[in-house]
Amino acid sequence: MSAIKAAFNKASSQYDDYAFLQKEIAMRLDEKLQVISQKPQLVVDLGAGTGLLTKPLLKRFPAAKIIALDFAEQTLKHNPAEAKI
Repeated sequence: MSAIKAAFNKASSQYDDYAFLQKEIAMRLDEKLQVISQKPQLVVDLGAGTGLLTKPLLKRFPAAKIIALDFAEQTLKHNPAEAKI
């Protein structure tokens, strides 16, 4: 696991340049969230990485506190969420 974590941390500054599949999945997940009519106070983005889904979550739920979690800490430096762990 530590080798995988190290690889993600090392690639974090260029991750989004090559994450075409992850971008597509994030876009589709965001589209599925259109049916949610509730206004959450808190949203936790697990495996948030550089924020491919966090960015749409911030737009979709502007009043919510967004917490971004990822096992590769360096990826969170590129994530736009205010609350990162």
